[in-house]
Amino acid sequence: MKNIYKGILVITVAYILGGCNTNTTQQTTTEHKDSVKSNITPPDAWVSKLLTHFKEYDKFPVVIDSVYICNIDHCLQNYYQYDMVIDSAFNANLDKNDSLGASDVRLLVKKWFSDNLVSDNDMRDFYSIDSAKKLHVYEKWADTRDIGMVEFASAYGLRKIKMNDSLTLLVWAYSSCTYQACPCFAGTSIYFTMLNGNTIGETFTIGDYSSGADAPNMMQAILAGKLDKDGKLVLDEKIFHEDSDSLKGTVEHTHYEYAITYNTIKQLLKSAMLKSLLRLKRINKRDGFWY
Repeated sequence: MKNIYKGILVITVAYILGGCNTNTTQQTTTEHKDSVKSNITPPDAWVSKLLTHFKEYDKFPVVIDSVYICNIDHCLQNYYQYDMVIDSAFNANLDKNDSLGASDVRLLVKKWFSDNLVSDNDMRDFYSIDSAKKLHVYEKWADTRDIGMVEFASAYGLRKIKMNDSLTLLVWAYSSCTYQACPCFAGTSIYFTMLNGNTIGETFTIGDYSSGADAPNMMQAILAGKLDKDGKLVLDEKIFHEDSDSLKGTVEHTHYEYAITYNTIKQLLKSAMLKSLLRLKRINKRDGFWY
């Protein structure tokens, strides 16, 4: 979903967040296209190790909303400057889930299901951070970060959902934050990767909560997902744009529906984007704005 808001990155009133580097070189794009031509079947031992990071989950519908993501999102919570009250929808955070390393993520992202929500996501910053941590040189590496560069990134295994006898979904999270200066970005994406036996299929999104800013422009994007037992996936996306100079903003709302069957994903519906105008009210220069 990052490529939707590459341009203007947003922070809303309540959040002061960092950001994400969305640049992808031509070389990386070419390499990625070569790697996604077909599903992969890695050695049994690789898959067995990967599955240890995921917990069995059998409750439907599976709902991924902003409450769920905030509750598990270690990266964003580190940047909140107020006490956030979270209900009991999901009483855990990412620190209690299994951390995924670069080798795990490389297996999961061999094949992206590409449309306007997800397309060729670039994980190179995560791979660099994971390598620096393993070599115990992360702090030195972080000192080389500058404005607009990713400084924090982590990935966690969440759930293992058995859809039927042949298809299992591995649900995982990826969080990233940039160096804390404009332009800045921070967000968490919840993905699922399709697994048929030991064959790893496509990866797609089931939720996202991201914010960023490049003054005076700000934006917040929320993607809420609901997955039914029959494989129907409904996604509702809201993108809030704000201009702190004009005190004007917009909300874009788009509805998507997908069908997940045997190792394939098919888009069933994309509604016309609804855009509405907002008028922001200045509380004071320090606290920001309210709708």
